[in-house]
Amino acid sequence: MRHKFAAMLVFALAGIAPMAGIAAPSTRLGADDARHLLNRVGFAASGQEIAAYGGMSRLQAAEKLVGGSLDTAKSVPPTWINEPILSASKYRDMSREEREVERRLNVERAFE
Repeated sequence: MRHKFAAMLVFALAGIAPMAGIAAPSTRLGADDARHLLNRVGFAASGQEIAAYGGMSRLQAAEKLVGGSLDTAKSVPPTWINEPILSASKYRDMSREEREVERRLNVERAFE
């Protein structure tokens, strides 16, 4: 699934590439391109990472980046995940005390 998404993204961008002055997905990354890409999606790319991505096609680089992502969450969802969201109109119709209770509940949820 991740690889299909990466490929679709790259090919979608390829359709607008000529108009936007963007290189095609098959274009190879140079060292400057690899450094730029890695610094945009991460933090301070090392020379080793730049060398690993340099020479890859843009499609290969996108697939490698997306390939490292997870399909499932590592953390457990919060207990309130299935509770309905309070609409703005309901919030507006609450008394001041009720709004304060709701605000405190939201603060507690933020730390869960």
